[in-house]
Amino acid sequence: MMKILKLPIIVQREIFSCMDYEEVFHFSLCSKQLFYRIKSLQLVRFSNIQFVQFLFSQNYFGVVIMPKNGDPRLHFERIISVILEESERKQFGQIEMAGNMMKFRRQTAEDKLVAVYGCKSQMESIRSAIYTHVCNLFGDDVEYRMWNFNEDTHWINRESV
Repeated sequence: MMKILKLPIIVQREIFSCMDYEEVFHFSLCSKQLFYRIKSLQLVRFSNIQFVQFLFSQNYFGVVIMPKNGDPRLHFERIISVILEESERKQFGQIEMAGNMMKFRRQTAEDKLVAVYGCKSQMESIRSAIYTHVCNLFGDDVEYRMWNFNEDTHWINRESV
């Protein structure tokens, strides 16, 4: 794999500008150095995010981004989901986030990154770590929303963070 951090800054900026938010988020998980480089190079782009929405229920957690008008990628973009670990064998990668080792895999149907958990206590720590990572990456100028899926199968707005 090419070492992105060894390329000139202007080239790095171009590379990250060609990626959608999901890809940029995934790269930010690779290392602390890459996280801070992305954050510094994408400040203007991140200011074009209308809001980041956290969707959660008892067994699911997801994060979607809605860019402001004028962004050519104007649509909701899911950057990560967290689901209950399936019993069948799958290949997982591990990433350390906020001091927790988390298992991730690619979801074949949509080729999306999915974090998996085995018990309720793991879900809480994963949810907290992802929330912290997302807020640190996109910064204070972005609106954050929390939506909860209740038993009546309705999404309800919990709060704007």
